[in-house]
Amino acid sequence: MLSEELKSIRLALGELLGKVDADSAEVLRQCRRNLEAAEDLAANLENCCPKEAA
Repeated sequence: MLSEELKSIRLALGELLGKVDADSAEVLRQCRRNLEAAEDLAANLENCCPKEAA
């Protein structure tokens, strides 16, 4: 599901935080916050929308 993919990307970016300079770390934190918001939205859509029969 999309929410799981977004979470995976967010977590992977988190692993980079200690490996980059302060300015880059701030950019990564902003990206992670945006991904978390997108993840929440995707999860809400996945949970509220009816699944089509395969």
